Amino acid sequence: SNLSYFKIYQAEEVVTEEGDTCRELLLLIEGNVEISLHQDNGETLVSSLLPGRMLDELEVLAHTSLSGSAIAKTNPTRILAIPVDRFDNLLDRDRDFARRVLEMESSRLQQVISQGNLLKI
Repeated sequence: SNLSYFKIYQAEEVVTEEGDTCRELLLLIEGNVEISLHQDNGETLVSSLLPGRMLDELEVLAHTSLSGSAIAKTNPTRILAIPVDRFDNLLDRDRDFARRVLEMESSRLQQVISQGNLLKI
């Protein structure tokens, strides 16, 4: 069985919805995806993802449900999906891979925090 597979979306199609359980790690391969994050104060933060970015990696690593919704913005939008249980197995089997994923995450989080690059709408 394959470790991953492609999903193809058209513009304005919903990729993930807030509250969904993360069963797959989603990597944007082609196109553009917009993530909307609803905050407690009623505001919505919107960020735009470009190819090479993961849509839900923090939720997958933390085993939590999605905190925002993702909408495809281009025709087509291609996403590579890796089932979470296989990803977990990979992390268990390959410590080096696990360390690289965590390093990538922490540096991306630092970048996000330092840029404050979520747009308020």
